[in-house]
Amino acid sequence: MRDEIDRPPSGAGMSALRRFLDGENDVLRCAAVRALPRATDDADAVRTALIAALLDPDPDVRSEAMDALVAEASFEDVPVILRSLEGDPVREVKLSAIEALRRLPDDSATELLRALVLSRTEDRVSWEDEGSDWEDWLDVQIAAIRALGDLGVTDAIDDMMAARDDEFGQQLDVPVFNALAAMGETGVSWLVAVISTEGGQAGQRAADVLARCAPDALLQYIDVLVESEDARLRKIAVPQIAPDGALLGVLALKDSDPTVRQAALARAAPAQPDLALRALRDADVAVQATALEHLQQPLPSEDLEAIVDNVLAWLQQGSPALMRTAAMKLAQLAPERAEAPLLELIGDGTRPLDARVAAATALGALVPAVSVAKLTSLLSNPSQQVRARLLAQLSDRALGGDADAQAVLTQAIGGTLLSEEEAVLAPRTDGQGPDVAAPKGDAGGPGRIRITRDGEIIESEDAPTAAMPRGSTLDSIMADQTPAPEQAEDTPEESAPKRRKRRAVEGPNAVGEALALEAMKTAAVVEIDDVEAALLTQTHTGTDEARRAAWQCLARRSADRALGENARCAAQAAIADPDPVIRLAAYQIRMRGTFDEDLIRLAARDEDALIRAEAVRVLPPDSALAHLGDPVLTVRSVALDRLTSAEAPDLATAAFDQLVAAERSDTMSILFSASAPATAKAFSTLTDASLPLRKALVILTALSRQ
Repeated sequence: MRDEIDRPPSGAGMSALRRFLDGENDVLRCAAVRALPRATDDADAVRTALIAALLDPDPDVRSEAMDALVAEASFEDVPVILRSLEGDPVREVKLSAIEALRRLPDDSATELLRALVLSRTEDRVSWEDEGSDWEDWLDVQIAAIRALGDLGVTDAIDDMMAARDDEFGQQLDVPVFNALAAMGETGVSWLVAVISTEGGQAGQRAADVLARCAPDALLQYIDVLVESEDARLRKIAVPQIAPDGALLGVLALKDSDPTVRQAALARAAPAQPDLALRALRDADVAVQATALEHLQQPLPSEDLEAIVDNVLAWLQQGSPALMRTAAMKLAQLAPERAEAPLLELIGDGTRPLDARVAAATALGALVPAVSVAKLTSLLSNPSQQVRARLLAQLSDRALGGDADAQAVLTQAIGGTLLSEEEAVLAPRTDGQGPDVAAPKGDAGGPGRIRITRDGEIIESEDAPTAAMPRGSTLDSIMADQTPAPEQAEDTPEESAPKRRKRRAVEGPNAVGEALALEAMKTAAVVEIDDVEAALLTQTHTGTDEARRAAWQCLARRSADRALGENARCAAQAAIADPDPVIRLAAYQIRMRGTFDEDLIRLAARDEDALIRAEAVRVLPPDSALAHLGDPVLTVRSVALDRLTSAEAPDLATAAFDQLVAAERSDTMSILFSASAPATAKAFSTLTDASLPLRKALVILTALSRQ
């Protein structure tokens, strides 16, 4: 079916392309063929021109014509397509021809497609190199298999299975199995036979295809899969069994393979809650973790106390999966007993990181809520993931009006929350691994307050200022991506010898700086005046990364609220900053809610493309016209969006002229998608005999991208 795009309603487009289709320039003929589907709304005229191009002496032109014909062909074109499949030696032509036939169910194509599944059929099919081996034929063979499957030609199944058995057929399992799955019940029965008789890798591939492509068809073969000796195949059956089915309960509790028990339990537990309770006694810890995760309340009173005791024990010395699940579940099962164990787990760096992160998340679900002071005492945690979870909870409380949480968030942003000892982790001295990361410098902020682990409020000190080199926004962002060290501390799940070449980095040693950065990410939506002041402090006293984060946070805040005069004045000065990230944020703040022509003109000349795009985004449509010649596509696209938003035909045609002059076919193609007048102007321009061939190629290329 043809795409719904604007086309000239008459033969004007075809007339414009004719001189290129009939010309001697191969490149222009290719481009004209690609542009044919956009030339007219007369489908027959397009098909006729494409079919004529199938006889072009240039193989690229023929390839382009057949590729376009895939979407344009009708049933009456099948004989022509078959002739090209047989007689054109070009591989790309053959592949597109098979794709066209796949979309046109016609019995006349079946015989040749079946022949190509089994051999090169050199007695009737031409190839580019008749002496080449089977690899030149493989792509055509696979395309034919797919077409026969989609066409539902069940008579070709024997051919496909024979192709698999060929000594060179090792790569055909998946294409053949996909084709069988597309054939409905008959094909599925063959797949089940493969699963039952072949087993091994072929059986797994067949089962994977069935599960992915035709899950409903498996229902009548559940017994075959469940009774298989291959655990992978039994696992394939699990998603097909009703959650409340007795068979699923048997698999969840009695299957010999723990991965099958785990999958069955996860599917059955919501409908059969007693299974989770019984599976807690499973010998496999992964199954136990799944059972614990799916426990539903209320639980029998005689079981609850014992389960909670087990959960508390798993928090101390369970497997990583059990410890993580226990941390999340404890808050639901026994909220009155959860706070102290969760706090202990979070603070114990020897426990698995996933479990500590889960514990930090679970703290937020406790009722009554954990105090702000206790949450704050954990913010010196070396794990960045843990700190992020805790900060999110504090941010939620700050949004809810909690004054203590607001104060903590403000101090974290300012870098004044932690002591010097807490703000920078000491290097390791036990020889088990290097520092996680070298400190970037003092992480303190201006002279404000901090809260200790005991909840005491004391003074903090300032931090130094740093500068950034001028450059592009992308370059500056990428410059921050430093490689992670290769080793880590020992944890229960990994010892040092296992991690000689890899490690899970929990966070930088400069905890105070990292905490400030994390807090800034959450602060944009918090309605606190002190947050703005803390951000402003970071813009001139923080590290390079902190300055950027502070400015970006201020820019996001300015989208929802009016910033104070201090912030706006600072933004005006930051427009001259050498760091493009900071300049962009400053421009966003200054340009938001006002139209300052001088400021916009300055931004439009900035060396950074994102800043230029920001300026163009607020220009009137007619003023955006001049920026269609920008060397960066992002800026041109924004300018084009401004132009087309006016829905003014004169502006659209002027934009076309500008893009022709700049030779920007990529942006021109976007214009054609949005403007019928510009498309009409393009075909009109192509009729001009004096049009330079280079310009003609630019226009044709843009038309062909639709």
